[in-house]
Amino acid sequence: MAVSDDVAPALREISLLQLAEICWRHKLGIAAGMLISGAIGFASSYLVTPLYRASVVVMPSAQDEGVSLLGLAGRFGSLASAAGVDIQPQGLRAEALEYLSSRAFAREFLEREAGLTALFPERWSASTKKWKDGLEPTPNEAFRRFDKNVRSVFPNRKSGALSISMTLANRETAAEWANDVVTQLNEKMRDRAIEESRKSIRFLQQELANTQHVDVRLAIGRLLESQFKTIMLANVREQYALRVIDPAVVPDRDEPVRPFRAVYAIAAATVGGFSLALLFVTRASRQESTRAP
Repeated sequence: MAVSDDVAPALREISLLQLAEICWRHKLGIAAGMLISGAIGFASSYLVTPLYRASVVVMPSAQDEGVSLLGLAGRFGSLASAAGVDIQPQGLRAEALEYLSSRAFAREFLEREAGLTALFPERWSASTKKWKDGLEPTPNEAFRRFDKNVRSVFPNRKSGALSISMTLANRETAAEWANDVVTQLNEKMRDRAIEESRKSIRFLQQELANTQHVDVRLAIGRLLESQFKTIMLANVREQYALRVIDPAVVPDRDEPVRPFRAVYAIAAATVGGFSLALLFVTRASRQESTRAP
């Protein structure tokens, strides 16, 4: 905290012992100031728009076809790669997590949810149904706020589960978005898996028709089997990439995650107490300087 030029020389003339004595002499005034400042800080926290967090707990869906194909990686890994076949057991899980945090998915999600008004309530006029002063958020602004302030992913390293949270001023919207983000991610991952498997099948069928080598034909058959299995699972498994363990519910009105009212009160009390102590010390030092010959 900066000290003005007329205060600094006076403070330099006071020892730490004198400083403590002055503060102790005015301890009641400083304590009263801290209580009043803390109360003002606590009350001011109610002027801040509260934010609520809703979380859904999910578990990445098990995919065992990758494990069964690991034995082909050594001899026919290049063939699988050319066909676009993922033979790694963690391929789907890693892809789902990366896509969940991607800019492309965030934009699609916000478009489907018409989420700009929920992201930027301070710019939106509910009465006129227009953006205030024409300040419509850009796609980059929307992604930055969504990525940094709204969406959070907390992995559980022991169980492998994921907690996907949405933090918004509207409690119902927060819970709705938390559940919808999992639904839309599963839909997108399912559609992508089906499309990629169909492309892989067409490639593998062409390779099968062009080779007479028994081992290669057997390998292609195993790869084709895995792709047909992927399409089957994608069509019958609604929760394709992420399985919901505990869906999000609407948080209670009296349980916002922000503002931290105790922090407001403590910060205000600290500032108030320090300001009063500085005032008393400055006044005492000036009195001492006027008494000096």
